[in-house]
Amino acid sequence: MPQSIVGRSFSFCVWDIARGRIAAEAVEMIISSTEAQSTEDWDRIIAQNKEEYWYEMPETCERIARKLIAEGKIVQPCLKGLRPPDVSLGHWRQQGNLFSV
Repeated sequence: MPQSIVGRSFSFCVWDIARGRIAAEAVEMIISSTEAQSTEDWDRIIAQNKEEYWYEMPETCERIARKLIAEGKIVQPCLKGLRPPDVSLGHWRQQGNLFSV
């Protein structure tokens, strides 16, 4: 079983999963800067990401994103007034180490 990995960017992490660089099954959660409170909010966020970040594989990324959302793997600290993590040193964390792929 792969060790669990924590993502720190909804957009970047979904993109990495779509490209096969990270196995979806290994993702424990993604801590996101999103502030989605409804299905409509998620629809808007996904549509924006499809245009800005996921334009090479928009449907694949949307399918992955919706699966992660449905599984409750997207954590949104901004909804609780907390700051999302800084992704400047990497948008994945495994065993305390930050990295990007």
